Amino acid sequence: MWRPFVFAAAGLLLLAFKSSMAAQTRVPCETGKGEWKQCSDSDSGVSFKLPKHWYVGEVTRWNDERSTTLDLLGPKKARTRLYFTIIKKTDRITPEEIEKWLPAYVDQKVNDRQREGLKNYRVRPQSYEHFWIGGHPALSYVADYTEGKRNMVEYITWVRSSALMAEFFSRMPASDLNQFRKLFDPIFGTLRIP
Repeated sequence: MWRPFVFAAAGLLLLAFKSSMAAQTRVPCETGKGEWKQCSDSDSGVSFKLPKHWYVGEVTRWNDERSTTLDLLGPKKARTRLYFTIIKKTDRITPEEIEKWLPAYVDQKVNDRQREGLKNYRVRPQSYEHFWIGGHPALSYVADYTEGKRNMVEYITWVRSSALMAEFFSRMPASDLNQFRKLFDPIFGTLRIP
């Protein structure tokens, strides 16, 4: 009598565990003759361009396939990550509310990073930049932190629509920031979200 129930419960637990695990997938990029290639995620509607010598590395989905992280890899160990998540219909807000939400989200991110163990993590007040990407409000900032005796920075750019939030984030030695921005800022500007 209990045996079918135990097997059914074990099967449901296994199914729930598998659905909560991260799934790996691909985000294809068109290879053309130009200097840039178009990359698109058909599941979310997210697209962006990469310079021809760049590629999309590991792609991981989780949270019932609503959240995705991509590694964007370039020459000479250049690297950034793109995270995006589809917003639940009940959590959607107007563009005016998004402009207020973005700066408030910085405080949450600072708390998250400090909990993660990034020592002395603090945002450079003069680094905030408000702008628009693909018709949606965006915000970027630079935060300093220490890793052992090294001075490090995290460079974050957020863009949000009512349907989706995207975040580029990269960590590097503080001395590499200016060169990094020359490489990556053009990539950030190509992002398109629904």
